[in-house]
Amino acid sequence: LHTIGNLTLTMNNSENSNKSFVEKLKDFETAKLDLNQELLENIKIWNEDKILKRAKNLIEKSKKIWIFPKTSYEKPIPEEQIFDLTSEDSFSGSKPSRLFIEDDEKGIELKTWTDILLKVLNFLYEFSPTEFIKIEKSNEYKYLFDINNDKYMHSKFAEGHFIIGHYSSNNIIKMLKKICEKLNYPAENISFSIKDTKE
Repeated sequence: LHTIGNLTLTMNNSENSNKSFVEKLKDFETAKLDLNQELLENIKIWNEDKILKRAKNLIEKSKKIWIFPKTSYEKPIPEEQIFDLTSEDSFSGSKPSRLFIEDDEKGIELKTWTDILLKVLNFLYEFSPTEFIKIEKSNEYKYLFDINNDKYMHSKFAEGHFIIGHYSSNNIIKMLKKICEKLNYPAENISFSIKDTKE
């Protein structure tokens, strides 16, 4: 089922749709199509192996008949742009690439916006653990760091420290900038590169 190895053409496709394999063979013999030659040679044994083998053969023949056009077109590689946490740009539809903290020129490879959130939170926690814990316990932020909140998934950013929920790229940048300000840490010291994926 659902493989071209199990499909063919006959003189009466619509009339044969629900007939048995044996009944359809009569049409294969009269149609004299190359497409059916292998079927006629395998009348006695027609099983999964034969069907899959035929599918491979048909694919190879198709590739020779309908050759994929050669082209010099290359999909453009999205240019990377660098922003820091003070940026007011919108990052919707973009993908983060690397995170740069302070003088680190090599940066940390990123796959998702959550990677930025967790890695920066880890850095800020290590920068000032005592002040960071005050932020975690403050009325403004305690709901974000409440490990007992079972409504959301928890993501660990440091030993014994978690943040709950999922956030958009723009909310992550705003949140990190605000936490930097509360820790008196310069938000412009943390930057990241992104690839535009809107095309």
